[in-house]
Amino acid sequence: MYGVRLDIVVKGIPGHAGITGNEQADEQAKKRARSTPQSNPPPARYAWARRTLKEEFWRRFQAFWTENAPQRYQDLSIGLDKRPHELSLPRATLGRLLAARSGHGDFAQYHERFGHEDAKLECSCGRPKAPHHFYYCRKGHKASPQPWGSRQVDGILRSKSGTRELHEWLQKSHFYCTICPAH
Repeated sequence: MYGVRLDIVVKGIPGHAGITGNEQADEQAKKRARSTPQSNPPPARYAWARRTLKEEFWRRFQAFWTENAPQRYQDLSIGLDKRPHELSLPRATLGRLLAARSGHGDFAQYHERFGHEDAKLECSCGRPKAPHHFYYCRKGHKASPQPWGSRQVDGILRSKSGTRELHEWLQKSHFYCTICPAH
């Protein structure tokens, strides 16, 4: 195809201008279009159909979540959010937060249930590892003062400010690195 030269000529072709009765025909066509009710609506556009599908999916997913959310999430009153604030947390903190919320993580009860014989079941303070242990651990209290004051552990796990404070405390105390390390 290289080296082939194409000459293209563009010419304007007049429409119906200057044709006798054209304006009258256009006016009659417009009147007819306005008087005839549209029984078939125009076809949906792709963008509209996609947006409608997303909205319907989100509505159904919210209904499903309301009925089927894990009990721990129901107890914490954690609903759905299209842009959850937790996703702005660093990955390590997010992992610890989700483990504490769900109960699936490096916890004594979890390891016992699945028969992990090589798992370390206790924190260095001597108490069993548990989802909320970070909140109660005496060594954790000594390593860095907890910033959440009188706030309960459920409030820390579900609120934006609580999760941010948890992240800051984990950074200062090095809780999961030195005090309560993984198995």
